[in-house]
Amino acid sequence: MASRSFTWLAPVAALIALGLTSAAATAYSGPRRDAPPAFSEEREAAALHFVKKHAAELLPVLEKLKASDPKKYQTEVSELFQTCEWLTDMRHEDEKRYNLELDVWKTETRSLLLVAKLAGLKEDEREKHKAEVEECARKLIDLEMLIMKHRIETLEKELGEARDEFTKAEEQKENLVRERFSKLVEEAKRRGMMK
Repeated sequence: MASRSFTWLAPVAALIALGLTSAAATAYSGPRRDAPPAFSEEREAAALHFVKKHAAELLPVLEKLKASDPKKYQTEVSELFQTCEWLTDMRHEDEKRYNLELDVWKTETRSLLLVAKLAGLKEDEREKHKAEVEECARKLIDLEMLIMKHRIETLEKELGEARDEFTKAEEQKENLVRERFSKLVEEAKRRGMMK
């Protein structure tokens, strides 16, 4: 027992200190933002609410980091807030993708916590947790493939709609030309360019 004098939180805090949890905060298939927003108490409350709701096992790690390295804590919380905002925006645009991306974030976070936990375990105990990490890796690949499939379906739907619009425009081309001509004449009159 003497060789395991630290809890599993110590290596996880070390991972956070190295910035490795930032991958879980921003490693989506979606766009990465340039820089997280500035830290504020309101953003901290929103980020912690998000973590409590979706990855409560991360809360003790964040509390430990807050005590040991407040500046790094603020950076991590700002990145978590950014993730929360990105997902919230996505939820309004595409509920299915939101659910997939949220699952990616939760699985990546769980994976990083499991990997950090491995450092504090005896060799025989590590095997069980290695299998869990491998299961998480498999789930992440499955989720990424589902996101790609959803994107393909979305693009195919948009392409179909664009083709339909083009076909209608082709069929009504002469009417559209007359309408556009009339609008151009009206605009020129409105601007005093013709009498």
